[in-house]
Amino acid sequence: MKIENDPFNMVGRTITFIDAGKYADQITIATDDGHIMMAEFDYDELEDEDPTIHVLNKYNVLQRLSRSTNSRLVERMKKEGFDLREFEEREKKLRDERMKKLEIDKEKQERMQYERLKAKYEGK
Repeated sequence: MKIENDPFNMVGRTITFIDAGKYADQITIATDDGHIMMAEFDYDELEDEDPTIHVLNKYNVLQRLSRSTNSRLVERMKKEGFDLREFEEREKKLRDERMKKLEIDKEKQERMQYERLKAKYEGK
């Protein structure tokens, strides 16, 4: 499962399902290769123009899918092969790996700075 922020990345993909109510302010589009895009409509009540469409980022999509009010959507996605728990676990694993790498890099930089300062001040 991959959450798309750019609607142009959805061009050319085969849509598995679309979830949108008749008067809904949100639409979810899923493709057969595991891409999901969620957008919301912003209606300006003062103007009679078409609504503004905002594509949601990954964190907003996950937040909306984790709400209990979206259980119908989550169940439908699970039936289509999109497992939210599996996605969250994979994201957590990737985030932990990035954090570990950052810690190692930070420790390496601190060690290099320590050695540089040690040589500078002990060398006098």
